[in-house]
Amino acid sequence: MMTAYITLLAAAEALSAPVRPAKLEICALCHGEDGRAKTPVAPNLAGQNAAYMERALHRYRTGQREGDGMNALVRSLTPEEVSELVAWYAAQNPCGPQP
Repeated sequence: MMTAYITLLAAAEALSAPVRPAKLEICALCHGEDGRAKTPVAPNLAGQNAAYMERALHRYRTGQREGDGMNALVRSLTPEEVSELVAWYAAQNPCGPQP
Protein backbone atom coordinates (compact mmCIF):
# COMPACT_ATOMS: atom_id res chain seq x y z
CA MET A 1 0.00 0.00 0.00
CA MET A 2 2.81 2.39 0.91
CA THR A 3 4.55 1.75 -2.42
CA ALA A 4 1.40 2.71 -4.33
CA TYR A 5 1.11 5.91 -2.29
CA ILE A 6 4.73 6.86 -3.00
CA THR A 7 4.24 6.10 -6.69
CA LEU A 8 1.16 8.35 -6.78
CA LEU A 9 3.03 11.16 -5.05
CA ALA A 10 5.91 10.90 -7.52
CA ALA A 11 3.49 10.94 -10.47
CA ALA A 12 1.65 13.98 -9.10
CA GLU A 13 4.92 15.82 -8.55
CA ALA A 14 6.07 15.06 -12.11
CA LEU A 15 2.79 16.36 -13.53
CA SER A 16 2.96 19.59 -11.55
CA ALA A 17 6.65 20.28 -12.27
CA PRO A 18 7.05 23.14 -14.74
CA VAL A 19 8.64 22.54 -18.11
CA ARG A 20 12.16 23.92 -18.52
CA PRO A 21 11.66 27.40 -20.00
CA ALA A 22 13.12 28.08 -23.42
CA LYS A 23 14.65 31.35 -22.18
CA LEU A 24 16.14 29.89 -19.00
CA GLU A 25 19.70 30.57 -20.15
CA ILE A 26 19.06 34.33 -19.95
CA CYS A 27 18.40 34.13 -16.20
CA ALA A 28 20.71 31.20 -15.47
CA LEU A 29 23.87 33.19 -16.24
CA CYS A 30 23.47 35.00 -12.92
CA HIS A 31 20.72 33.16 -11.03
CA GLY A 32 21.67 29.60 -12.02
CA GLU A 33 19.40 27.03 -13.67
CA ASP A 34 18.42 25.74 -10.24
CA GLY A 35 17.82 29.24 -8.86
CA ARG A 36 20.94 29.30 -6.74
CA ALA A 37 22.89 32.41 -7.72
CA LYS A 38 26.15 32.09 -9.63
CA THR A 39 27.35 35.59 -8.75
CA PRO A 40 27.47 37.29 -5.34
CA VAL A 41 25.31 40.22 -6.47
CA ALA A 42 22.45 38.10 -7.84
CA PRO A 43 19.76 36.88 -5.45
CA ASN A 44 18.81 33.23 -5.18
CA LEU A 45 15.47 32.60 -6.88
CA ALA A 46 14.91 28.94 -5.97
CA GLY A 47 11.64 28.55 -4.08
CA GLN A 48 10.95 32.29 -4.19
CA ASN A 49 7.31 33.37 -3.99
CA ALA A 50 5.90 33.48 -7.54
CA ALA A 51 3.71 36.55 -6.95
CA TYR A 52 6.71 38.45 -5.60
CA MET A 53 8.82 37.54 -8.64
CA GLU A 54 6.01 38.52 -11.04
CA ARG A 55 5.70 41.94 -9.35
CA ALA A 56 9.47 42.49 -9.31
CA LEU A 57 9.81 41.61 -13.00
CA HIS A 58 6.88 43.85 -13.89
CA ARG A 59 8.60 46.71 -12.07
CA TYR A 60 11.84 46.06 -13.95
CA ARG A 61 9.90 46.05 -17.23
CA THR A 62 8.18 49.38 -16.47
CA GLY A 63 11.28 51.06 -15.01
CA GLN A 64 9.80 51.30 -11.50
CA ARG A 65 12.72 49.18 -10.31
CA GLU A 66 16.33 49.44 -11.48
CA GLY A 67 18.78 46.58 -11.67
CA ASP A 68 22.09 45.95 -13.39
CA GLY A 69 20.88 44.84 -16.80
CA MET A 70 17.57 43.49 -15.48
CA ASN A 71 15.45 46.20 -17.10
CA ALA A 72 16.62 45.43 -20.63
CA LEU A 73 16.57 41.67 -20.07
CA VAL A 74 12.99 41.66 -18.81
CA ARG A 75 11.86 43.90 -21.67
CA SER A 76 13.23 41.30 -24.10
CA LEU A 77 10.86 38.64 -22.70
CA THR A 78 7.21 38.12 -23.54
CA PRO A 79 4.69 37.96 -20.65
CA GLU A 80 4.37 34.21 -21.30
CA GLU A 81 8.14 33.73 -21.05
CA VAL A 82 8.19 35.68 -17.78
CA SER A 83 5.41 33.45 -16.40
CA GLU A 84 7.32 30.31 -17.42
CA LEU A 85 10.51 31.53 -15.77
CA VAL A 86 8.68 32.54 -12.59
CA ALA A 87 6.98 29.13 -12.38
CA TRP A 88 10.32 27.39 -12.93
CA TYR A 89 12.20 29.25 -10.22
CA ALA A 90 9.33 29.11 -7.74
CA ALA A 91 9.27 25.31 -8.13
CA GLN A 92 13.00 24.85 -7.51
CA ASN A 93 14.26 23.53 -4.19
CA PRO A 94 16.16 26.33 -2.42
CA CYS A 95 18.30 23.72 -0.66
CA GLY A 96 19.31 21.95 -3.86
CA PRO A 97 18.98 18.28 -4.75
CA GLN A 98 18.29 15.87 -1.93
CA PRO A 99 21.07 13.26 -1.35
